This record gives sequence, structure tokens and C-alpha cells, in this order.
Amino acid sequence: MNSFIIIFFIIISIGRAQWEPITFPDNEQVNKIISDGNTLFAATVFSRVYQSTDNGLYWTQIGSEIDDISYATDVLHKKGDFLFFSHNIGAGDNNFRCAFSNGGWGEWEPLQYQASSFTKLKSNTELLFTIISGGIAFSDDYGDTWTLMPQPPLEGYLNIPFVDDNYIFVNHGCNLYRTNSMGEIWEDVTGVLDEIGPPEPYSCTSVMAVEMVSDKLIASMYWYGGVGRLFYSDNYGGSWEWIDTFPSQSGSGMGDSNVNALAGVSDYLFAGTATSQDGLFYSNDFENWDEYSGGLGNYAQSFSDLIYTNEFLFKTGGTVNVYRAPIPQEIAMETTWFVSPTGSDASGTGEESNPFGSIQYAINMANEGDTVILLPGIYNEHTISFEGKNINVGSLYHTTADTSYIEGTIIDGSGESCVFYFTGNETRDALLIGLTIQNGLGCVYGQGGGVYIEQSSPTLDHLIIQNNIATTSGGGVLVNIGSDPLLKNLTIRNNIFYMNGGGISISGASAEIENCKIYNNSSMEDYSAGGGISFSGSNGTISGSTISDNIAESGGGIYCSASSPSVEQTIIKSNNADYGGGINCRENSSPALSYLTIKNNIANQGGGLRFRDNSNAFIQYSQIFNNSASYYGGGIYSNNADPNITQCVIAQNNSEFGGAVYGRINSDINIQYTTITDNHASEGGGLYLRNNSTSWIERTIFWNDLPHEIFLHPSEGSTQLSVSYSDVQGGLEGIAINMNGTVNWLEGNIDSDPLFCNPEDGDYSVAANSPCQILISDIGALGVGCDALWEFALYGPELSDVSGNGIWEPGESLSVSVTLCNEGTMDHMYYPGVALSEIYPSPDITINNPEFWWYGMFAGQCESAGFTINASEIIVPGTQVELLAEGTVLNCGNMPEFCINNSSLEFSIQIGVPFGETALEVQYSESWNLIGLPVITEDSGYESIFEGAVSGTLYRFDDGYVSEIELTPGTGYWVRLESEEQVNFTGGPIQEIILHLSEGWNLVSGISSSVTVQNIIDSEGLIIEGTIYQFYGGYSLAETIEPGRAYWVRSSGEGAVIVQN
Repeated sequence: MNSFIIIFFIIISIGRAQWEPITFPDNEQVNKIISDGNTLFAATVFSRVYQSTDNGLYWTQIGSEIDDISYATDVLHKKGDFLFFSHNIGAGDNNFRCAFSNGGWGEWEPLQYQASSFTKLKSNTELLFTIISGGIAFSDDYGDTWTLMPQPPLEGYLNIPFVDDNYIFVNHGCNLYRTNSMGEIWEDVTGVLDEIGPPEPYSCTSVMAVEMVSDKLIASMYWYGGVGRLFYSDNYGGSWEWIDTFPSQSGSGMGDSNVNALAGVSDYLFAGTATSQDGLFYSNDFENWDEYSGGLGNYAQSFSDLIYTNEFLFKTGGTVNVYRAPIPQEIAMETTWFVSPTGSDASGTGEESNPFGSIQYAINMANEGDTVILLPGIYNEHTISFEGKNINVGSLYHTTADTSYIEGTIIDGSGESCVFYFTGNETRDALLIGLTIQNGLGCVYGQGGGVYIEQSSPTLDHLIIQNNIATTSGGGVLVNIGSDPLLKNLTIRNNIFYMNGGGISISGASAEIENCKIYNNSSMEDYSAGGGISFSGSNGTISGSTISDNIAESGGGIYCSASSPSVEQTIIKSNNADYGGGINCRENSSPALSYLTIKNNIANQGGGLRFRDNSNAFIQYSQIFNNSASYYGGGIYSNNADPNITQCVIAQNNSEFGGAVYGRINSDINIQYTTITDNHASEGGGLYLRNNSTSWIERTIFWNDLPHEIFLHPSEGSTQLSVSYSDVQGGLEGIAINMNGTVNWLEGNIDSDPLFCNPEDGDYSVAANSPCQILISDIGALGVGCDALWEFALYGPELSDVSGNGIWEPGESLSVSVTLCNEGTMDHMYYPGVALSEIYPSPDITINNPEFWWYGMFAGQCESAGFTINASEIIVPGTQVELLAEGTVLNCGNMPEFCINNSSLEFSIQIGVPFGETALEVQYSESWNLIGLPVITEDSGYESIFEGAVSGTLYRFDDGYVSEIELTPGTGYWVRLESEEQVNFTGGPIQEIILHLSEGWNLVSGISSSVTVQNIIDSEGLIIEGTIYQFYGGYSLAETIEPGRAYWVRSSGEGAVIVQN
């Protein structure tokens, strides 16, 4: 019974289609055909390419002959303004490209890559993909260059059945892989594709086609013997379901017929079989199928390729002919219409080659779901209406993602009226995208200079809305009663308004605002509100946006009246108003504000934020920095409102009263887990309470706010303050109560430096050893952000040898003592100590018990640690022992917050040399030498140091040679010796020296140890690279500044450099 029902259904369906062969271009057989909107492109067996804009009735050749060798086409593909052609002819060029520009197609040109022909060519928004010699490759420059991707774990012939912006699919036979990481990771998504099929001897042979229909990925599999299966996936091949309702059955009786061609038309799947008996079927639910093969003879019912325009389906396969049939009437197709400033409404057809001349005319011609593309140029139109249609209107950015089209496609209202006008109940499926909208004038009671929206909810995306004027509200955009648009990726700038909303005004409505830049919108009028955005009796969301440099009397950035929007992950900066520089909310507004940066805003009241009249904001995870108010509340102002502040940083704000937070007239301010610091005022740098206001403070830092952390107004209604588990500088005594308030100083409060990590750069996280984490946990907004900042210092050393002669001799023990001081404000009670080690370990030196600890050290306490060092009897006198003393903590790794960092002391001791002195041996050659003095000594005369110096031959350089008789450390000299000489320098060690350089050449010397040229500290960049020279019988570039030597250095100007150990 079921089979008869299917046969009857098929008979009814066949009559609905009427396939007919199309005319071949110049009577040349077509072997590749593709579509782009309503345009067809066909490649013939003679290697020529043609286009048709009337669904195959007439054809025009693109370019001239592609190649001298005429051979059938292997690949024909279009991406953007380029056509690609490839054929495998052996010798000669295989791969070609043709560009569309200035309204027409150019000539075909060979691509640089010719090592092999392309066997497949696919593309997504950004890239081209093909298979070349070596594997899968991609191009980001329209085929100029190709880069091989990491290849999937497949052997043999590869195929690219499907590509989009999310995944690339590759198969060999029935094995299907995907990647969303450009081949870095390949996933085998074959799943059940090669498992659900007929029994042996049938075997899975290949993936025949992959196509996306709506949100489902369709795959057609082929088993040897003519059997096929269709599958679908809701998750890009993560799992597959068998479409077991396909009506065409294999003649073998073992399953479905093999499907060779797939096409997704609107939300319908069309599947063309390889058999010559059945043909084409379509469905939009994979349960109910219609056959669509009427007019096709037996052989023509076999499908190789299936494409479509907005009006027709086209097929190849079975015969040499190309057939077309109208798309079934129940399928609503989306048409693309084109408009150009040079087009014509009278003679244009709306095609790209013959566009309309006005936007409104194209919209009037469009149907639901259509797209209107505005070609680049300036359009002088206004009051453009979508007429209630959910259509797409935009520049070529909409189809190419090329952002240059946004500024290059301008809709200019000429100061006549608003530019776009939505009042027809459009939904978010109505899209306005990729345009510049400018010079509009408010159109409904002066509202909505750029875009007016009422009782509609369109999507506005990637628009520049600029230089518009609203004589009332909504300089850039007006969102009025009953609307809920999506506004994303907008730049709204330089608009003027008189009442509400310089950038956007939302009144009696809602709006979702994402990733927008709203800046330089302004009003100089009294009572103007919301320089950036205004909410009046409205709700909505703002996220990922920047609102800056806007001006209004009230709410420079955002204004709320009887509105409770949600604002998150947004920057509100450099706005200006009398009331609420960043945000001003009043009249029962309760906005949710989170992850905001509110900085550099200016007002008379509430530099950052202002709340009045039962506006009870929730502010969390936000940074309120460097705002200023002439009078009240540099950071936050509250009047008869109850703001809740949680996990915020309020820093570097200033005002006359209440640098960070100001509360008056029955305000109840709740502050938890917040950091308030570095704010300034004449009174109440941190918090100012007045007129019966109260504040509950818990786990909050008040530090370095001047002149008071907290100030209670001395008159008017009494104020009340409750503080618990908080760090308040000065403690209870640091609060200016002024005999007009009550302070409930509850448990857990401390008065200790919170140890901010880097407050100079605005980092108010705390060190691992902060009292806000150790004494009482989780005080403040940010928690631990850096290692412990213990302030320990080491001093010394003090030395004592066994013999008492002040010289450490071979075989002798040496006592070393260093002093560790806790110079911070925190007591350290976890075994601080000192560790002593050799910098360059030697087997001839032994340190007995090299670590020393104490139970703890109070702030300001110093203790000495003693060590014994043994030198072997065979150690050579003059050996320099380099030692390092470091502040340490016992088992530091177990308690990292107690680790002591950056507390060390380096010193050296020479065997056989008096303490505090160093001995150096330097070998000099006969005749002239460049020399320097590497130690501090009482007798620095050169004839005393150099026994063989020729009298009168010591010269320094200062724009010429100057004769000298004594050496000065840091200065370089020439000296002439009668013979080779080894000089022993003994004296105080020089660890660091500042060299003062003049512009040009300088003669300098170093310190008591070697220093590489790269380690010279040249903060001013004076030393010209490659100009430090040494002299050993001739000049050469120096790599190291050695003790006792001098060097030529060329400087670009006057200044100083530092040479140090």
C-alpha cells in the first residue's frame, strides 16, 4: 500500500516541474556552470567563460581567449570581484583569474601558481581553498599566493566537499575530516557515514556531496553498486542522523539511489540522483518529499551539478545539455536588488549591471527577505522607509565584509529630514548595514536626526551615523514608543541635539546596544540630557561599547530617567555635564552597572556618576578613575538614592566635597569589597556623608584619600556609618565625625598599608603579603595581583679573620656578619632569614651553615646573621671570592605570601689582600697603551704605578690631548712604556662609575671588574652603536670593558652613562 501511495505522489509531482534545455553560449558545450545571485557563469569545452544575467537566455563572453590550448574546464569559481578558471592540460598554464572592475570584466591572466591544476576550489568570507601539489592550500590574496595547511591524516586523493566560516571539510573516499583551526587540529567526523549501508559485497566508496541547508549539514554517501544514503547533522558533523525517507530506491533493492548533487534553496533541500530513472526530489523537513523532474528524459534525470538563481534551478549531467526549471512556487526566494547614484529608476532593472537610481524605489520593489545593495557613492535621500518589510539594505560591506564600503557609501539627508524612518513594525530581521548616514534633520517633532524608529525593532549594524541634528531628541538615533531594535557595531559621532540623547535617545521603548562607539555628540542647551545615550521611561542593554567626549547639561555619557538599563563591559570616558559627567540617573531609575571603566569625566555634581530621587543603582566590578566635580562627588554623587557598590575601584577622583563618594539627603550607600584610594577633596577625600545619610561599609579599603578618609557633615541631619572587616587609614581616629554622626566601628577592622602592587600605574591589586589578605582576608576589590612586597634590606658585611690582621689567608677561617632589617610596615612572623652563597662556586671555599633564620621580625626590627667561611690551604693568594647574601624565608614555597624578594647584598673578598681592598694584575705591551685606573688608591701618579713609563707621555683627551701626571678613575689615557710590564693595582674596589660624555669622541675607562658593552647603562641612547674601540697595537671593536684599560667611545651628544658591576 505504501508503495502505491509513493507512486501516486510522484506522478502528481512530476507535472509541477517543467525542465527545459538552455541555449549554449555560441553553441559551445558547457561543462561547468555556477551562479552568483541572478548571474550565471558558464565555462565551455573550448576554455571560454560566459555570463548571463537573464537565466541563460543570452550570453556574453568574459575576457578573450583564456589559453591557446582549448581544453575542458576542471574548476570554475567566483569569489568577490574575481573569477577563477582551471584546466589540466599538462604543459602550459593551468590556472587563471579574471577581475571585475569599473563596471566590467577584464582579461584572463595566469596565476603565479602553475605547478599543478586546481582540482577543487572553495571559499569562505576571507579565504580561498584548493588542492595543489602537496595537499590542501589556502590563499588570502585572491590567488596571488598559496600556503599549504597542516594536512589531515588521510592518504590518497583528497577532496574538499564543503567550506564555510566555521569549518573546512576534507575527505578521501568515505573518510571525512573537519578543522576549525586552519589544520592545526583535524577531527574525524566520519561517524556512522560509512557504517549504515547495504551488506557485503557492497562497500562505502565516497562522500559524494556536502551542503548546508538552514542550520543542518547534509552529506550524501555512495556505496559501490549504485546504493546511496543521505545524512544530516545539527552540529557540523559531530554526530549524524540517517535520512531514511528518501523516496528514490536503488534498482539493486539494497537501499536508496545514490545522490550525486545537493543544493540548499531557502530552507529546502534538493537532492539529484545519479540514476537515469528518478531525477530530483526536494523537502524542507526530510520527511515529506516532492519529485521535481518533469520535462527531463530518462538520461537527463541523472544529475552531476545542481545550482540556482533567484528564479530558476539549473542542472548538468546525463546528457550534454544544461537544463533549467522554475523554482517551485511554495519556496520563497530572496532577491538581491542593486542601487547606484548613477542608476535609473526608469530604465534600471535592479541588477548589478543595470541598477536602480534611488534607495526608496528599490525598497518598494523588494519583497520580504530580499536584499538591497547600495553601490558606492553619495545618495541624497531622506525619510527612507522599509515600508514594514523585513529586508536587508546595505552597502557591499554586507556581501564582502570590506569595511572600506562603509565610508564609501554615504546617505546624505541634505538637512531636509531624518535619513531613515522605521515606523512599519519591522522586526530585527530588517537589517540596515554598512553605510554612512549623515546630515539628517529630525523628522517627527524634530526627533531622530539620522534614524527615526517607532513601533519597530530593526537591526542597525556597522553604520557611521554622523553630523545629524535633532531639534529635540535623538541626534543620531531616536528609538521611540514600542520599539526594541538591535544597535551593534555603530559609530555615532558629531551629532547635535537640543533635548535628549545626542547619540541615541530611547523613549518609552527598549534597545540592545552592542559594540558601539558613541562620541563627540553635544548639546549646549539648558535641560539637555544624555550626551551619548538617553533613557526616558525605558530599559535596554549596553555592552562592549565606548561612550566618550559627549556633552550635555545632565548625563554627559548616559542619562536615565525612570529607566533601569543594564550597562556592562563598557568604557565611559571624557564626557562633560553639569550633573553626572559619566552617568546621571534620577526619578526611580535602578540601572545595573557592571564591568565598567568610568574615567576622566567632568561635572559640577557627580564627576563619574550621579544618582537622585530613588535611583538605586547596582554598581559592581567597575573602575571609577580620575573623574572630577567642581562641588560634590568626584567619583559618585548620591542624593536621596541608595546605590549599592560592590567590588569596584574608586581612585584618583577629586572634588570640593567627597572626592570619591558623596552622599546627602537620606541616601543609604552600601559599599562592599571595594577599594577607595588616592582621591582628593577639601573635605572627605574618600567618603562624605550629609543630611541623614547612612553608609554600610564592609571589606573595603580606604587609603591615601586626602584630607580625610571619611567625613561626616558637621550640621544638618545626623549621619550614621557602620564599618566592619575593612582597612581604613588612621582607623577610627581617621574618621572626621564632627560631633554630628554615629560611627559603629565593628569587628575585623585594621589600619595597615594595603601594599598596592603598582598604584602609580593604576594597579590597585594587592601584594601577596597584604594585610588585607593575611590579617583579614578578602578586603578590597581586586585581591592578590603580585608577589609579596616585604621591605627588607641587607647591610654589611662585617669581616673578621682568625689571625686578626685584617687579611684572609689561605687555610684560614673568616667570620662574616650581615644585618637584615624589616623596613616595612608589616610584622613578618614566618621565619625570615639570610642565606649566604658563592656567586661562582669554588671547591677551595666552604661556607659552614649557609642559612640563618629567626622566628619573626617586627616592623622596624634589625638582626645580624653570622657565617663562617673556610679557605683551603692551596687557594692562590689574590683569588677573589664573590659572595651573595639574600633575604629568605624558611620553606617559602609553602607560604608564598611570606617570601622575601629583592633583598640581596653582593660583596667580594680577596685572599691575601687587606679587607676592603682589591688587587688586580694587568699586562701591558711595549710602546703606546690605552690605560685606566681600576681601583681607589692614595698614590695615583702614573710614574709610581708604571715603573717603565716614559716621562711626560701620559695624555687624556678633551677635544685634544692634555698632558697629565696623575690618573683619575673613569678617565682614559695614553701612556708609553719602555717595555712590556705587568702592573699590580691594589686599592679600594670600584663597583660603579658614572662617565660624563661630550658630543663626539671620548676616552674613558671602567671599574674593578669586567663589564660587557651591552651592560653599559645608556638611558639617553648617547653611545653610537659600533663605536667603542680598544687598542692592542691597533684598533678593534671592543666587546668588554676590562679593568685597567681605556676605550674610545663616540657619543651623539652630552650626557652620562653608567658602568657598574
